[in-house]
Amino acid sequence: MQDYFEENFLQQQSIRITEREDLKLLTPCSEDVPKVDFDDFFLLVTRFESMQYPVFRDQGLYLENETELVYEINIDLSDFQSIGTIYCFGVIPNDFSQKEINVQIYEN
Repeated sequence: MQDYFEENFLQQQSIRITEREDLKLLTPCSEDVPKVDFDDFFLLVTRFESMQYPVFRDQGLYLENETELVYEINIDLSDFQSIGTIYCFGVIPNDFSQKEINVQIYEN
């Protein structure tokens, strides 16, 4: 299952996690993952990689044009020249689990 997540992140920038077991596979050593009640929420995990070290600033889920869900992520890029990868964890209500969510990443 670990290979599934790694391969999925290479092919797309976001995946949905709906079970605690999948979250443990993705982040076996990390203490910085959100606590999620998977009965009510799912995680939209977005991977961002840059040649300038990225720093997570903030995120939000918005309804745009009254129909389109947008998960917006704001990232600051440092002056430090090094490949850096960060993962952003959006905790999304299960009411939106069947809807398409447009992920938009803004770099500053």
